Amino acid sequence: MKERAPTYLDRFMSQVLVRCPACGEAAVFARPAPYGSGRMTCASCGAVRSASTLRLVPEPGRRELAADEFVPWLATPCCGETLWAANLAHVAALEEIVGARLRERTRDEVHGWSNQAMSSRLPGWVLAAKHRDEVLVGLERLRAMAP
Repeated sequence: MKERAPTYLDRFMSQVLVRCPACGEAAVFARPAPYGSGRMTCASCGAVRSASTLRLVPEPGRRELAADEFVPWLATPCCGETLWAANLAHVAALEEIVGARLRERTRDEVHGWSNQAMSSRLPGWVLAAKHRDEVLVGLERLRAMAP
């Protein structure tokens, strides 16, 4: 069996689908560096908003969002929580991790054991075998929501 390199969340953060704060439609937050400043642009209403950082708030409730906070476009209720993804590539990576019957961790030759890989940072409810089918259905819903 071929060993895979760990997948890190920052791999998916250069273009994130977010909800436009002006019109509520799908918009794109793009940035050249994974954790640098970027700009949200909405094709529906033409809104443009720059932010020095990007913070995704899957469940904002009724509070006002800060200038660097955005609601992910790909978000759905699942297992009593909110399942979200940054974009379709992120959905595909989550499907691979959640759908795996055996999840093995490998030791990095340079740094040894690491806790930074996306699979080790996911919430327990996403990785729980008892939720596997429901989470995979939720990921299908996210895929269908993409513009």
